[in-house]
Amino acid sequence: MPNLLTGARIIAAPVVVYAIFAPHPHLAFWVFFIAGLTDWLDGFAARFYNQESAMGQLFDPLADKFLIITVTVALMLCQRMPLWLSVAIISRDILILIGSGFVWLHSLPLTLKPLFIGKLSTFCQIILCLGLLALEILAPPPLVAKSFLTVLFYATLIATVLSGFSYAKVFYHSVRKS
Repeated sequence: MPNLLTGARIIAAPVVVYAIFAPHPHLAFWVFFIAGLTDWLDGFAARFYNQESAMGQLFDPLADKFLIITVTVALMLCQRMPLWLSVAIISRDILILIGSGFVWLHSLPLTLKPLFIGKLSTFCQIILCLGLLALEILAPPPLVAKSFLTVLFYATLIATVLSGFSYAKVFYHSVRKS
């Protein structure tokens, strides 16, 4: 069950991207919203039903990264998300993937557990994407939208950068120990 929920995020990503460009803003919002919920539900289901697995521990963060990166790129290309923020989000995820690959390739002594700041960063990124998709549906007054986006942009940037540095520190200490 948890891996099915994780797989749903991978399937949801191209649907959301299609809906962004089509444009079908309601579809984009609701599919992304449900995909975001599966991020929480799969972990809850795995713990509740005692179905945590090595595959799930690998598959879950990859599904998160695939969903967030594809939607981030689509929102950036539609000029709804600033380039600087998109680059920060994508760079962090690519660096984590490279670091994980390096650790695995060299059999380094590291069991990479999700960090709180990493979970917070993913949460902020999901809320940011949801907020940008919701603005297409709600069309709030410009001043409200600008204030809302400014808070979301900078909160996401700070969480993303702190998360990137935290994971870099974990990878660095793993390499030093070997």
